Amino acid sequence: MFLSAPYDVDAEYEGYSCAPYTGTDFDVQATVESVYGAGYVPEAGGTPSIGVYIDKTAVIGGVAAVALLAALGWFGWKRRRTT
Repeated sequence: MFLSAPYDVDAEYEGYSCAPYTGTDFDVQATVESVYGAGYVPEAGGTPSIGVYIDKTAVIGGVAAVALLAALGWFGWKRRRTT
């Protein structure tokens, strides 16, 4: 189930389900509160959480590219210096 701010209705939130629609309406707030308890307003000034996804293959590829460029630069500098 997904809860989000509503786009075109006068409500605090809307609920969506991944499953096919069964044709029966249910009270989203009551369902969520039965599982997670009553909601509350967060305290002001808290630390925001940011979800960050890092692709390991991109990081490994980036590190390998930087290492390769550094090695080529070092060999080029050393070659130029010895001639």
